[in-house]
Amino acid sequence: MLRDTLYKQKHLDFKLFKLALSCIKNKEHLTPEGLKKVIAIKASMNKGLAFTWKISCTGSKI
Repeated sequence: MLRDTLYKQKHLDFKLFKLALSCIKNKEHLTPEGLKKVIAIKASMNKGLAFTWKISCTGSKI
């Protein structure tokens, strides 16, 4: 059961990676909206970005 869960999570992370790669290939990351999209995809992968990285990338203030 744990093994199946791990494979499912890895598969989902790989699909997200391919989505981010597609955005970069299409040069979407060069616009502010596209960059936010890539960052959001990365934040959804694995354990996501560190809190401080999310804050610095989004321009939010604590």
